[in-house]
Amino acid sequence: MQDSEVIDGMPTSVTHVAGPIMICDLRILQRCAICGEKMIDTTLAQTGDQFAAYPPGKMVSHDGGKIQVGQCFFHRAEKLPADFCLALVER
Repeated sequence: MQDSEVIDGMPTSVTHVAGPIMICDLRILQRCAICGEKMIDTTLAQTGDQFAAYPPGKMVSHDGGKIQVGQCFFHRAEKLPADFCLALVER
């Protein structure tokens, strides 16, 4: 994954780690496993029997409308992208 552009000291993107996919009644939810940001919130009524979600445990980078899914490197902190959402938790 590429590091994002930085404007005024802040990255223009954020990278999350997809958490488990939760289905409650007809609602589908997925949050970041690190910071808790909501990544997916939809209903089966809207999508039918099929729905899109991120593979749990994968890094998901959002840069405007561009989404990139990659591997996760928890055991190698030097490989975390500059825009990793852990920085949001530590503020």
